[in-house]
Amino acid sequence: MIKYNRTRRLYSPVRAVVWGGALYGNSYLLLRWAAGDDLLLVRLTNYLLPWVGLALALLLTAAILLRQRKGALILVPALIGIGLGQATAFSGCRGVAETASEPIRVVSYNIYHNNQTLNRAADLIQRLRPDILMLQELSPGQWAALRTHLARNEGGSLDHAVYDRVTEQALLSRFPIADAKGDYRKNRMLAAKVDTPYGLIRVINLHAFKNGWKDRHQRMRQILEEELHGFAGPVILGGDFNTTEQSETLRMIRSVLLSAHEEAGCGPGFTWPARGAERSPRTLPWPLPFGLVRIDHLFFSRHFKAIQAFTANEAGGSDHYPVGAVLQWRHEAEARRATRFEDSACES
Repeated sequence: MIKYNRTRRLYSPVRAVVWGGALYGNSYLLLRWAAGDDLLLVRLTNYLLPWVGLALALLLTAAILLRQRKGALILVPALIGIGLGQATAFSGCRGVAETASEPIRVVSYNIYHNNQTLNRAADLIQRLRPDILMLQELSPGQWAALRTHLARNEGGSLDHAVYDRVTEQALLSRFPIADAKGDYRKNRMLAAKVDTPYGLIRVINLHAFKNGWKDRHQRMRQILEEELHGFAGPVILGGDFNTTEQSETLRMIRSVLLSAHEEAGCGPGFTWPARGAERSPRTLPWPLPFGLVRIDHLFFSRHFKAIQAFTANEAGGSDHYPVGAVLQWRHEAEARRATRFEDSACES
């Protein structure tokens, strides 16, 4: 009888948690389908979806062990729906075959305003060995210090650079950069053409606004419509998007461009918050040994394929881990044909 009572006491709260988790998971899927990101519950769950899926999996295990058949059955649809949404994070684990064309190594890195250790950031950039480097959240003073450290560390490999004081964005490259323009209204965008050995690439670096998902979404739509609509040339889009791959905003981008992490990444690739960052009111009040969400992303046009996508395991004093991708032209002949854009295409 004592054993039965103890089991009963455990059985009741676990059953309540199991049913609560099942209700939450299934409600999220239904509300996401019906209302999308208009609902705060959907937006918050989007950010933490991998962790929600893990929690529901633990609840399913508990339900099975305690023979909660109904609870287990109602958890299954939620787990399947969330699991399918997360499956793309592991699609690159199978590996991607390389082509004969020269690879381009692209890195996006939010430096972070409170980062006072620019020497660490420069050392990290050197180890990542980017051919094209997109930097966000970089004050003029930080830019000057970082350039000094990079010049000392890199030995001139990132000779070409542009910096926009208004957007506080920078673009560096081994290749010449032309026609750079900054636009604060378009999610603090810095766009330019990079002249690689295979031809010009339009590179767009951005740091999306945090406040108000609809405003951020409309600004992103403006970038797609005004910078990419009718444009047939190679494109790389990257930066700090302040939202995850589950959001309507990133689903909109993936309707036009490919996600490097989905094509060649392996695992959740969380980018924020990074351990070891200088504390500030916007960071968590306690340090974490791992990131919680993936809000930094790289996208590219179908002129390329990603043979590798990665999230760095150190942050160089930032509160973001850098993300990177190794891209190759899909076919060398196609790369040769794309050596130069027509002026009309560049202006579209």
